[in-house]
Amino acid sequence: MNKFYFKNNLNLILKKRIFSFLIDIAIIQYLNYGLILSYKNFLKNYFILPVKISQEISSNLKTLDLITFPFLFLTYFSVLYFLGNGQTIGKFLLNLKVIVPNNKKLKLFNCFMRSLGTFFCYFTGIFLFLIPFMTINSKGIQDWISGTEVKDKNSLKVSDDQNQLELFKSKKAS
Repeated sequence: MNKFYFKNNLNLILKKRIFSFLIDIAIIQYLNYGLILSYKNFLKNYFILPVKISQEISSNLKTLDLITFPFLFLTYFSVLYFLGNGQTIGKFLLNLKVIVPNNKKLKLFNCFMRSLGTFFCYFTGIFLFLIPFMTINSKGIQDWISGTEVKDKNSLKVSDDQNQLELFKSKKAS
């Protein structure tokens, strides 16, 4: 039964990870769209441009999207993992957290490497996001290159409480 519970718990975390990522991608898309619209309006309002040049700028905004999206993607994930103590908005909403095993503190390097791994998986296709479903420990490329893993915050609280209880019992026995 314990093995069955463990497998169901991993599947639940993997499903939460997918929805968390989708929430984060939607936020990044909206930020990117807002940035491009702001740039377009800035050019329209502060520069008097001929109609032909203005139309060309509008038609080339897709090229700008190819530049700004990767920048926003890496920045969003790196900064939010670091400042959010292992959580992006999607992970916060779904009660997930990125941790470094052995209770080490999450460093900016871990956050950036995890973001880079996620970026690589996103732009090479959906297959690489399926790797956690095929591995025993449910780790993907982003987990491997960053030395991190994703846990449910509820299970982290239970393990922290158990650690505190064991520490208390060992001090009491002394």
